[in-house]
Amino acid sequence: MKLNNDLPPVSPSPSSSVPYGGGAYGVNPAETGGAITLLRHLLSAVVRKWYLIVLATGLGGSGAWFYLANTPERYSAESLIEMSVRRPRIASQRGAISEDADLGSSSEEIFNTRIQKFMGTRLRGLVAVQLQTATNQPVLSREQVNEILHGVKFALIRRTYLVRVSCMATDPLLALVGANASAEAAVQLAMEQNRLSADGAVTWLEQQVNQQQKILEKITQRITAFREITRLDANLDQKAALQTSLLGISAQLTQLDGARILADKLLAAISKVKLDPKRVGDLPDTTPRREEIIQAVSKWLLALQERDGLLAKYTPEHPEVMARATTIVALGEQVTEAIKRAQSTAEANVHLLEQQTAGLRSNIEAQTQVLSALESKLLRTQSELGGLEREQTIAEVGYKGLLTRIEEARLAADENTATVKVVEPAVLIGVNGLSQRLLLLLLGLLLGLAGGLGLALLVEILEDRFIGTDDLERAVGLPVLGLVPRLQGKDRHATGRVVETDRFGRGAEVFAGIRSKIMSATTNPRSTCLLVTSSAPREGKTITAANLALSFARSGVRTLLVDFDLRRPAVSKVFGLPKDGPCLMEVLGRKKTESFAGLPQPTECADLFVIGNRASQDFSAAEIMGSQIARDFIAWARSSFELVIMDSPPFGVVSDSLVLAGMAEGVLFVNRPGISRRRMLRSMIEEFGDAGAPLLGVVVNGVKFGRLSALTHYDYLHGRAYQTYKYPATGDKG
Repeated sequence: MKLNNDLPPVSPSPSSSVPYGGGAYGVNPAETGGAITLLRHLLSAVVRKWYLIVLATGLGGSGAWFYLANTPERYSAESLIEMSVRRPRIASQRGAISEDADLGSSSEEIFNTRIQKFMGTRLRGLVAVQLQTATNQPVLSREQVNEILHGVKFALIRRTYLVRVSCMATDPLLALVGANASAEAAVQLAMEQNRLSADGAVTWLEQQVNQQQKILEKITQRITAFREITRLDANLDQKAALQTSLLGISAQLTQLDGARILADKLLAAISKVKLDPKRVGDLPDTTPRREEIIQAVSKWLLALQERDGLLAKYTPEHPEVMARATTIVALGEQVTEAIKRAQSTAEANVHLLEQQTAGLRSNIEAQTQVLSALESKLLRTQSELGGLEREQTIAEVGYKGLLTRIEEARLAADENTATVKVVEPAVLIGVNGLSQRLLLLLLGLLLGLAGGLGLALLVEILEDRFIGTDDLERAVGLPVLGLVPRLQGKDRHATGRVVETDRFGRGAEVFAGIRSKIMSATTNPRSTCLLVTSSAPREGKTITAANLALSFARSGVRTLLVDFDLRRPAVSKVFGLPKDGPCLMEVLGRKKTESFAGLPQPTECADLFVIGNRASQDFSAAEIMGSQIARDFIAWARSSFELVIMDSPPFGVVSDSLVLAGMAEGVLFVNRPGISRRRMLRSMIEEFGDAGAPLLGVVVNGVKFGRLSALTHYDYLHGRAYQTYKYPATGDKG
């Protein structure tokens, strides 16, 4: 049989059936989104990394418990203060300069700035003074004052002018005293800052007036000196004269350019007539010696006509014909000479026009350079003068404004500054009791759980595993042909013949399904060569190759299984071949083509033959794979058997499988959960695809079917029903 490679196997369709996989129950891997993949990663991490989640949750709960065990109960009291913005006393004028005015006209900005000041060192000092000097409260120790200062907080209530002043302390009385003292200190701080702002506003404005007056005097002196030094009007007149001169020269240059174009056309017409005198009628009327050229050409053409008439009567050797030919040559020379004289005159005219044009262009370039330098000078002069005038205007406006505002400073010094008053005295609002402690403990557990889930998911992603058939198909771009179950209680060599030893088991059914998929892609009944490979050792490629060969042989296909792992062969152990039997590496290494027929060894399965192998230090596996003898062997095997299955070494170790892929009609990749890596398998399939190898699909080996299987999408009830399903005693070979 021969594989139908016209059917691209690299893009699984929604209707493709994957035995025991996502497609087996109508799940389309292409429809699975990134969110579902992430959720499956998380579920897989929960199952496989449960100990990390338990550990992180325990740490979070322990941390919360330790914090609560070492934190005493704290009482909280709150008072309210109101901040407002005074309206400008002069409605059309901006307020006098104060500490807050430069921060913008927004009330929220002013309030937030004031709250930041409430949290500063000055307010803490005022609170300490309030606590020590108040007469209606007990004398507080230094430790109690520090506790209050550390527990005070200010918070602006959104969309209001109110500020919540809170204080937390281990004693309810301290919390109440601290909240009231902080509110009173805030009022005192606002009054103090407003008073300082009002006192400093007038002094600041007077200083600004003096500085602005000096600046204005300096700018006026600079403008006067600048006007005396520069000659702006004279430079402008010179610029106008140069521009007028350039316009006149440009007009002359335009006329000369037009005349030169006509002269070039005339010269081109003369050149055409020189090549073909018969086109003398195309010469313009302004052509030099035009009449002379026309007459000479007319005589030449007449002589040609007469000669043609004589040729009608006589032969070319006739004396009259020869005489006429001599005349034609002489007339032709006259025509050529006349055209040359006209051409010379036209060329001289073109040369003269070029000289005149060059002279005008030189004159334009010189005047343009002068004009450009003059314009640059004028531009700099006008720019400097404009800058000085703008500075003068700005200085005058600022000076006049300051003179006006200095009279209004005492009335407007505190415009746009916040005023503060106490709205509500402090009240006790609660204590961090049992409910809060339980809430903190629950929060610690939840944070630990979230951290454990994140850590488990991170470890799961870093392990670079596949989490399902849809994930595998989407990652490698190939269909999953089958999921081989993990066979408990069987050694490696016994699982290599599970199709034969457990004919009605789940493993035999899976390999039968894989066989059916491969046979459905075949066309003509001619020999086919399949390659079974993997990305790393211990993924089960030898087991897959052996069972697949047994499945094909049991279906009546004459099959040859070849152990092409020249370094660590294992097929002989699976089938119990004698240790001293024929060795593939020895035959290929010695290039004994006549010994090919003695290599296949029969097995208990009638249509299955196996070629074993043994590692040898006498021959180089790399040299054998790169030689012609390997291709000759494959050709012999294909001519002798209907199906050849090659078990190759892992691609991640050596590149023998890539060489063998070029000799095969189909490549089958073996993947095993817990061993295979996403990046390694994808890299291997990309290299095989770049090499043009015909890729069939992926077989997943060693799958655990059950409730928590994240790889198979296999329903647990289906798994239970499968275990109780009874096959008939007389099954076929499949």
